[in-house]
Amino acid sequence: MTRLWTFSARRGGDIQTSPLTLSWTLPNDAVSQNYPADDLSAFEVFGIWHERLEVSDDLLPLHWMVHEKAEGAPWQLSPRRDDDFLDFNADPVDVETGDPINWLALEVIDGTWEAGDHSPVTSGFIQVATGWKPSPLQPFVSLQALTKAAE
Repeated sequence: MTRLWTFSARRGGDIQTSPLTLSWTLPNDAVSQNYPADDLSAFEVFGIWHERLEVSDDLLPLHWMVHEKAEGAPWQLSPRRDDDFLDFNADPVDVETGDPINWLALEVIDGTWEAGDHSPVTSGFIQVATGWKPSPLQPFVSLQALTKAAE
């Protein structure tokens, strides 16, 4: 059963009730949008992504979004500072219990890579090729570890 959260907009005070889940991206993972799963496997797209990735460090930063709101997730380390969910909304509370949200316990959307699938997670090929799924708000992942897992 999907948990529902209630929160109010900081501007205007409109109260909203919605499920809240997290989605993630890695640098240059949008390359997957150029290669449909109908044409290439997750492993093939991983190889293309890896070849085109321009990084100077083994640690790749993850960027987190509150999927339902298309807003940055709060409490993340990021080289850029974007407005996040809490800049626009008050802290959510669970509809049933009234408990405040624990951002580290939110569901992370599964990335997929199947013919005909239109996953909202551009990193789906990475999850399928490596078997790795990040923990909520995980700040970094090792490129070397991902590459080894995709072998």
